Amino acid sequence: MRICSKRRNRFGAMEKSFLRVIIVLSVTALLLFFSSCNDTVDPPSEPTEAPFAMDTSVTLCAPMTVESDSLSLTVRSLDFNGYYGPELSVSIENRSDRTLQIQVYELCVNDFVIGTMMSGEVEPSAQVETALTLLHSDLEDARIASIETITVSFVAFDPDTGETVWTSDPIKLLCTGRASDNEEPDVSGTVVYQSDGLSVVAQKGLSSLDGIGESCRFYVENNTERAILVQCFSAKVNGATMYPLFSSPIPAGCRALPYMTFLNSSLEENGIERMETVEFSLVFMDSNTYETLAESEWISLTVS
Repeated sequence: MRICSKRRNRFGAMEKSFLRVIIVLSVTALLLFFSSCNDTVDPPSEPTEAPFAMDTSVTLCAPMTVESDSLSLTVRSLDFNGYYGPELSVSIENRSDRTLQIQVYELCVNDFVIGTMMSGEVEPSAQVETALTLLHSDLEDARIASIETITVSFVAFDPDTGETVWTSDPIKLLCTGRASDNEEPDVSGTVVYQSDGLSVVAQKGLSSLDGIGESCRFYVENNTERAILVQCFSAKVNGATMYPLFSSPIPAGCRALPYMTFLNSSLEENGIERMETVEFSLVFMDSNTYETLAESEWISLTVS
């Protein structure tokens, strides 16, 4: 009996579905008939913003090398076929008697801080080839469609002890990109800190990172002569204390669009289903010595 009942329900659903199709087709035919009798022409729709696309014809003007007694790093070329973004090919020669791990210390593209990915562990007296990835998402945020300059410095450390062995001077790589192909990113928002060449703007709204958390975006300018590190050690969301992810190194004369991220796990622990207010303070440090240069007052934002 149950099987027969299910069959009747299924056929009933099919009949209803068929009836819906007939109604939709009839309404569509009527709309087409009346629109054909109307001599007026609808105004054109507003043009949509063109999707972000990079100029993949840009090349590196010349290889550049930075070295010490124990290490030599040469940036050779620029390739746009990387999965996460454009890639610089880097040759690393380890002249020392111990294994070294090489990472990017600071990097700016067209004077904007851009996130990177690089894995460069080198055995003693060995040479490896690796790729330095410029994250496409950060390039898009900064609206950098055409790469003109890349300024980068590297750090080498012992992976067993964590000891920093060497920090390179920055090298400036010239590329064939054109300034006219780039546009200024959205830097609007509320100025939450401004003093001694440092400026921080909190932008409106939240960005969701699937499975990770909710993020607030900032625009930061470092118009000083020192490389700085901007951090937030604690904050409050809807009055509940939290510890967001926010740490942005910014070389002298550069700009950044960092995100302050609140983990889903922390939001859930505090029973927060919707972020409404965020309170926080910022600390500005010398990124080389970690000397504290300035601290902001507590800043309060409405984000919902």
